Amino acid sequence: MGFWLNGAWIWNFTWRRALREWELDLLNHLRSTLQSFVPSLNDADSWLWLASPEGKYTVQSAYLSLQDHGTDLNLIDDTFKNLWNVPAPSNVLAFTWKVFHDRIQTRVNLSKRQALPLPADVRCPMCLLHEETSMNLLFSCPAAWNIWMACYKWFGFTTVLPNNGKEHFLQHVQPWWSKSQKLGAWAVWIAVIWGIWNSRNNYIFNNVPLNVDKVIDGIQFKSWSWLRGKLKGFSYTVYEWQAQPFIAITSL
Repeated sequence: MGFWLNGAWIWNFTWRRALREWELDLLNHLRSTLQSFVPSLNDADSWLWLASPEGKYTVQSAYLSLQDHGTDLNLIDDTFKNLWNVPAPSNVLAFTWKVFHDRIQTRVNLSKRQALPLPADVRCPMCLLHEETSMNLLFSCPAAWNIWMACYKWFGFTTVLPNNGKEHFLQHVQPWWSKSQKLGAWAVWIAVIWGIWNSRNNYIFNNVPLNVDKVIDGIQFKSWSWLRGKLKGFSYTVYEWQAQPFIAITSL
C-alpha cells in the first residue's frame, strides 16, 4: 500500500486487475482524500472512525453517514424508520431500501457498472419503451402500472400515485391511520414491488410472459403470510384477506 522513502511516506497501490473507468474516478477521489494524511514513524497505528465524534465505529453511525445526515441521530429519514418496521422478510426490506436509492440491478445501473455486453440495450424488457431505471420498471412502465391498478382494484378504489419510490411508498397510506394500519398497507406495497421485480426476472431468465392475475395472486398470498406471521392483531384467513383487504387493514 505504501513505503517510506527518505523520511517521506509514498502511497503505492497495486490491483489484481485493470481498473474500470468508474473505478478510476474512485481511485482519484481516494488519492485526493489521502493527500492530507501524513503517517508518523513514531506513532503506533490505530483505527479512527470519522463518522462519529468518539472515533468508534457503530452500525448506526455508518447508516447515518451513508444517508448524508452527519451524526445527528434526530435527522434519520422517517421513511427508512418506517421501512424497517414493516412486517416483511429482511431480504425484501433490503431490496426496498435499494429501490429508494436506485441501487437495484436494472439495465441502466448495470450499464453504468459496465456489467452488460456492448452494445448494451438498456430499455425496459417489459415494455421496450423507456430506459430500465428503478422508477420506470416499478412504477411507470405500462406492465407495472397494470399491476398497481389491479392491486388498487383489489382494495376497491382507484388512485394516481407519483413515480418516485419514496413518495409512492408514503402516499400508499392515509395520514390518519394507526401505526398498525400503515404497516399493513406498506407490507402490501412492498409485496407489489417484489412481485414486479420477480416477474421481470422470470421473464428475462425463464422467458415466462407477464400474467397480471398470477402476479396479484402472489402479492395477495405473500402479503397475507407476512402480516399473519409478523403483525400483531392480524388474524384473518387468506380467503378473508383476498375478499376484503381494505377492511382487514382498517380494522387493525
